[in-house]
Amino acid sequence: MFTATCASGQNGSGAAVLQVMRSILALFVVAALGFVVILKKDAPEAAASETQTSKLSKVSQGNWKKHSLDTTHSIAKNATRQRQESEVP
Repeated sequence: MFTATCASGQNGSGAAVLQVMRSILALFVVAALGFVVILKKDAPEAAASETQTSKLSKVSQGNWKKHSLDTTHSIAKNATRQRQESEVP
């Protein structure tokens, strides 16, 4: 096995320090790999949310109330029409 020697010529304590540094380095490598995996998982979700927002209609800040009321009215109108179509034999 590897034995480290210090500058003063003593054996033992250098090997312990080397072992601790290797453990810390291994911990950092595992943490970095985990971080990369997490970033890769989140990337498709971010792209999907950007696609969804681009599909939404652009509403100016002055017209958001009118747009909301128009959307509600059209949904109610469609629901009424579908209900009438399904009731007719």
